[in-house]
Amino acid sequence: MLELLGVNPCIVKALEKIFLEEDPTLVFLIENKYVVSKMAQIKCKLDRQQGLIVPSVNRGGGLALLWKNTLTVDIQTYFPCHVDVIVTKENENKRWRFTGFYGHTETSKRIDSWKLIERLSISRDLPWVLMGDFNEIMHLGEKVRGNLRPEWQMRSFGETINRCHMKDLGFIGYEFMWSRRLGSRGWVRERLDRAFVSSKWVSLFPQVRLHHVAASTLDHCVLVLKNACTRQRPFRRKKLFRSESMWLRYGRCKDVVKEAWERGQCTNSEHPFTQCLEECRTSLSSWNKSTFGHVGRRIAALQTKLQWLEGRNNRVVNMDETNEVKSEPNKMLLMEEDMWHQQSQTCWLKAGDHYTSFFHRKAYNRHQRNSISKIRGLNEVWLEDEAMIGSTFVEYFEQLFTSSQPTINDELLAAVHTKVTDRMSSTLLWDFLVHEVEKALK
Repeated sequence: MLELLGVNPCIVKALEKIFLEEDPTLVFLIENKYVVSKMAQIKCKLDRQQGLIVPSVNRGGGLALLWKNTLTVDIQTYFPCHVDVIVTKENENKRWRFTGFYGHTETSKRIDSWKLIERLSISRDLPWVLMGDFNEIMHLGEKVRGNLRPEWQMRSFGETINRCHMKDLGFIGYEFMWSRRLGSRGWVRERLDRAFVSSKWVSLFPQVRLHHVAASTLDHCVLVLKNACTRQRPFRRKKLFRSESMWLRYGRCKDVVKEAWERGQCTNSEHPFTQCLEECRTSLSSWNKSTFGHVGRRIAALQTKLQWLEGRNNRVVNMDETNEVKSEPNKMLLMEEDMWHQQSQTCWLKAGDHYTSFFHRKAYNRHQRNSISKIRGLNEVWLEDEAMIGSTFVEYFEQLFTSSQPTINDELLAAVHTKVTDRMSSTLLWDFLVHEVEKALK
């Protein structure tokens, strides 16, 4: 589950990137500032057709709750400041309550937000998570710079949560969720976003943790609820060389090819055309590595750097440098879109259609067949734990390929036809020559 604030074209691209990495089943958006028709288009881009959209009022506010088809979501109540639903996951006997919340921006009206939380807490039969932007802190340690919060204001927030028998889930990552520059006075930072959970919810999801993820296009971090132990990605073999369409955005690409081709023509090779192609491959690979690198990893590295800058020493942060780093991923997202457009092999779409997530799904679809999320064991019980899945496969194939020590007689061996001739055998038994070894190693 994610909690994001603000939606514009750049943010939509960042959302697509987050969706590809985290693949959230339930998404809560705050302050999207769009009408229903515009949010419907964004739902298509994010591949979350199921959802509830609470429209913005006078181009302000606006909430959206999106979910996968694998979830059954029963909407209980919704208003411009909250969405309350009951969630059931397909094939799982887990039923729980999610409330996405947006605290009032006006301090004088924040007491109304706390009263709403208390009214929602009356129905506490199901495991409950209350998550969102509360526009309030619990104590002064959750704020750096800016005007001091009155003690009674923070205490009122904390007492409301205590009366509702909820507790702060804590977090992993950078402490301050929101930041904004105050001119020459520097940057103000606060922890406004969080997740509160009931004891039943913690018992139902003991391994779930709240992660604070930095986002280059937002003044708030992203909230992600996910299991503490994540499945490791499978090993991937070395990628073949292919020309990338994103190279054509840069005039230097033509010069690299021209120089490489001229070098290939100058060699005294028996196959000059093949040599020219090899020179182009080598030069383009080197140029790509030094100029672009791995686009996805560069975006991830920039996100990591942004996360590190915001979390450095918790309070001593160079916000100017942080703000500069935030602009870099947007350039890389355009390159990544070109890359996935090409790899999707969807040639009937023209450049400029800007559906990175669609291109990614087309390119990644063939890999989905090799991904095993769960298996049915020999006792007809579904297994999802990675270690148990692995041991089940090992046990099955050990039984399948372990010999039962059958008796093999000469008549059975005589029925096996010879495939390796004497000539082939003598060739295979030759000693290796020096030039053969050198050729094999090159």
